[in-house]
Amino acid sequence: EGRANVDQLRIANVADADLLIAATTSDETNLISCMVGRKLGATHTIARVRDEEYYQDVALLQDELGLSLSINPERTSAKEISRTLRFPAATKVEPFANGLVELVEFKLREGSKLDGLRLNDFRGRYSDGILICAVEREGSVTIPNGDFVLAAGDYVTVVGAPHELHELFRKIGEFRHEAESVIIIGGGASGMMAALAAAENGCRVTLLERQSRVGRKLLATGNGRCNLTNHNVSPARYHGGDGFCAYALDAFDVGATLQFFASLGLLTVAEDSGRVYPMSNMAGSVLDVLRYALERPGIEVVTGQAVSSVKKTSAGFTVRTETDTFSAEKLILAAGGCAGSKVGGVMDGYQLAKNLGHHRTQLYPSLVQLKTDPTYPRALKGIKAECGIAIRRGNASVAENRGEVLFTEYGVSGPAIFDLSRAVSTGGEGLYCVLNFFPDWDLEEVLHWLHLRRQTMAAHEASTLLVGSCHTRLGQMLCKAAGFTNQPAAFLTDDDLRRIAAQATGFTLPITGTCGFDQAQVTAGGLQTGEFDPRTMQSRLVPGLYACGEVLDVDGDCGGFNLQWAWSSGRLAGQLR
Repeated sequence: EGRANVDQLRIANVADADLLIAATTSDETNLISCMVGRKLGATHTIARVRDEEYYQDVALLQDELGLSLSINPERTSAKEISRTLRFPAATKVEPFANGLVELVEFKLREGSKLDGLRLNDFRGRYSDGILICAVEREGSVTIPNGDFVLAAGDYVTVVGAPHELHELFRKIGEFRHEAESVIIIGGGASGMMAALAAAENGCRVTLLERQSRVGRKLLATGNGRCNLTNHNVSPARYHGGDGFCAYALDAFDVGATLQFFASLGLLTVAEDSGRVYPMSNMAGSVLDVLRYALERPGIEVVTGQAVSSVKKTSAGFTVRTETDTFSAEKLILAAGGCAGSKVGGVMDGYQLAKNLGHHRTQLYPSLVQLKTDPTYPRALKGIKAECGIAIRRGNASVAENRGEVLFTEYGVSGPAIFDLSRAVSTGGEGLYCVLNFFPDWDLEEVLHWLHLRRQTMAAHEASTLLVGSCHTRLGQMLCKAAGFTNQPAAFLTDDDLRRIAAQATGFTLPITGTCGFDQAQVTAGGLQTGEFDPRTMQSRLVPGLYACGEVLDVDGDCGGFNLQWAWSSGRLAGQLR
């Protein structure tokens, strides 16, 4: 009709466009359309003006309006547009159709029909109405001539009418404004978070998981309750990496994490200790909201695919499994550590990273039970006690903690023991676990209380002296360790009481090691963090490669700290910065 609907400029995504060309039959409409385009943020605008007198009138306003004007009484040609943009036309093309002309940039993928094509052959094979006006290759922009040969990985800029461009992309199988593609290896906590973050940023995501379903290890956390974070998170609660975790933990902190899960529908509760659990007290609730979130467009979850090799290519990465091959521009390694082999812990991530040139530290089981001389623990199997704990070598303290201890068939366990297990795993031989069952009393206070108990329990056996202060069997065992069982309490000397007090405040178990990776909750050690950028999680050695979660040399204390690292590092890696 010779009229342009200015509202359609918004619908046509003119805002922040690289180029807007108005080429209807009305000079005034063209000028107004370009003025609106400039207001909406278009970088370049070209108004076709057919009337020379009208052109001369508005040319005076050209600088003020920020417009580029072309005059042609018959048509607007690619050559004319190129001259206005101040670069030579690469190909002679037919006139553009009336209406908006789009400028599109896309990346040539491997196997594209344009890969290896000379520009002189492009016109006859695909379209006379499209101009290839620029090609970026390895950071250098070229205005190609007819002998230029396109190659995979090129960023190609084309100008043409919308219907012509649509037909071109249909023929060659490319996507217009193609989203960046990323493969994520590992469907655990950090991998799922990375997938959601990448999809939010418009990426095409392929999430590969070796097991039959994602998040299996997540179901085992917190004794099946899933301690998903902790209000006391700080870099001081993490080990390895020399502060590497600080930026990610600050960028996506506990508050942001809880808001994220709330947006997925998860309700949470916090304990006085700072530990946060789902209100349902079921780890399955956390996994379910994540699995539903992964069903969004742009994410393909592929399970039962153990990755056998990864190769860096000119276009990105090629990932092979036992049955398939996947390709993408970016790769996120979220394969986890080797802890918890029964629920998915493997060495795959370290080996794949090694094949790409990365290195790892020594690996140790952490958040795991301690093995000790079993004589006393075996007799106390299943008993819990609140006590002070010290890991010692001779008279030197290696690590200390306080909390609940659980006696087992082979030693000691419990949350407080887990936090010390890293020091034991990495500490070498000659270590002892020293338990203080009166952590708030000094030795003289314990002795004074025992003197009172000797009077009260005078007619009873010495092994009953500690009844009322701890579990009966534990009290009997402490007295036995001091050398007293059936003797009447009244016959105990002051030195005898001192021996009992020494056992009650310093019960010593020689450590023989820790349980293995199959029972550990997390891996201490991992990929060397110096080879990754803490502000992006991107490799400093392999551009386009990212890593997150347990596969890196970062591990936290017991209590939700390791899951917070998974959420924070996965979120940061998924932004693909």
